[in-house]
Amino acid sequence: MNPLPVLPQPAFLYWSPPPRCDLHAMDLNALAAVNRALVAFDSSPLSTLAELFPESALYLSTYPQLDHYGARDESLYWGTPDQRGMGETPIWPRESGEKIFVYMHPHYPQFEPMLRQLGALRDSVLVVAPGIGGALANQYRRPHLRIQSNHVDLDQVAERCRVVICHGGHGTVVRMLRRGIAPIVLPQFVEQTMLAHRMAEQALVLAASPDPRRHDFATMIRTAIESDLHRQSATRFASRYPPSGGDDRVASMARRMLSLGEKGAATTKARVEVYSSTIPLARSLYGDEPEASEELNDRARYGTPFLGAVDDELERVREALESSASPHRSELERARYLTVTGLPRSGRSLVGAMLDAHPEIVISQDLDVLELLARDFTPSQVRRIIAEESFLAARMQRQRKAYAHAVPGESQGRWRQLVVLGGGAVAMTATSHVVGGLRLRRLIEAFGPDQKLLVVVRNPFDSIAGIVGNAPDGKLSSAADEYFALCESFVSLSCGLREGRSLFVHYESLVDEPGGELGAICKFLDVEVAPRYLDSCSRIIFDEPDILRGGVEWYPELVESIAERMNDYPFLGRYQRSL
Repeated sequence: MNPLPVLPQPAFLYWSPPPRCDLHAMDLNALAAVNRALVAFDSSPLSTLAELFPESALYLSTYPQLDHYGARDESLYWGTPDQRGMGETPIWPRESGEKIFVYMHPHYPQFEPMLRQLGALRDSVLVVAPGIGGALANQYRRPHLRIQSNHVDLDQVAERCRVVICHGGHGTVVRMLRRGIAPIVLPQFVEQTMLAHRMAEQALVLAASPDPRRHDFATMIRTAIESDLHRQSATRFASRYPPSGGDDRVASMARRMLSLGEKGAATTKARVEVYSSTIPLARSLYGDEPEASEELNDRARYGTPFLGAVDDELERVREALESSASPHRSELERARYLTVTGLPRSGRSLVGAMLDAHPEIVISQDLDVLELLARDFTPSQVRRIIAEESFLAARMQRQRKAYAHAVPGESQGRWRQLVVLGGGAVAMTATSHVVGGLRLRRLIEAFGPDQKLLVVVRNPFDSIAGIVGNAPDGKLSSAADEYFALCESFVSLSCGLREGRSLFVHYESLVDEPGGELGAICKFLDVEVAPRYLDSCSRIIFDEPDILRGGVEWYPELVESIAERMNDYPFLGRYQRSL
């Protein structure tokens, strides 16, 4: 069962799935273990476990109808090889009447109850039970019920009977379906249960009830014989995937594998080179010791590994940038610059993570570009740091305290063709208007008036409620002042850019219509709008926005004041009187 390019993977126990957060945690733990090994060998980290098996080298030896997780791209399925002449000739105890074939293991808990029911029928039954003892076989043997341990040729079985009972193993089911028979299945294992569930939904098998007390073989056999739905479904499968022709597909698969093998070394080298420049920069801060790597993990998870650093750490970053050239310098320099910012608790990190998943965009996670410029890092150095931080953030699944914004199967931390590169900007606070204004002008000077600005906003009352705990005096009024100071900084930055270079995105609209809003952002940035990318990003967005304002007690005077101040900012117009 090859994993899907999603996070988390679907639950195996579809009838009793664990909480989604538990699935997510289990996937992240497995992924972290794999990525630690990959990074140790200077190789690229994975966004999902599915990347262990890239589609270019993925061969699913099955059919779309039998994929446990549902149908994927048709080109990934290669079917199964032909298997003729395996096993002895099947012999039923009687030639007259309906012939039934049973392939079951004798240790199956319901094996003997099944034999008792089959012994009460009038049909001719052949039971193949590998490893069955003579005493047990003799106990249930009847004139119309033959029990043996030797395997038989399933092709001959399919030619001579209409009813097959088995555990639902992939090989047995495929051989029956390719000959137009929908078997009755009694799964033993989770894999067989998942397969039975998937096929039963398509009427390709009759799946026995999970409750053995409800097993009525006489009824199931009559259904298998008389059901037009199951017969038609199996016939369609057999006409699409006939018993012969599989060997040609296997030969084609082998030729393609050999071709990929010849390219493998060069491909692996190319993938490693994309990420190799990151390692020296990270090591300039944290060295090679295990303890240092744990510090890197913690700081990458709960903040940026470059900012929040003390002066001597930043100097080591500067030295690393000056002493090691990036192999992607020309790409980084050509990319159009984008500032991604937002009001508190607005979903800025989510939007940045989704943009970073685009194959033409690189966006850092929590990098404060204004701070880097204030520390006299050059624009070229900032561009490289953005790319490095994007890589490290992807390595940690874009975790940010309680949230993980990984977009499975997409291009976080890497790019196919770099068109847009950007970082965040903590513009200013309510008490630092002058300093904030100077930093904004420096941002415009560094990347020019043709750069673009993307601001994520949400209901002001939610944002203010989300930051009240960080206000100097813990008051809602102070949090409101902080909020509107940020609004003013965004307006100032937007005014410093050329017309049409700013876009304000509303978090609520993003949650309601993720594909449409994200598509509009892509058009604003002049990058490809790919359906698969939009779908992958849509999957990580919450079903509805969290309402923060309900946990705060608002007094009327402040509500009126906030509503009045909102009038100064057109991008807040939709939130008037929205408490």
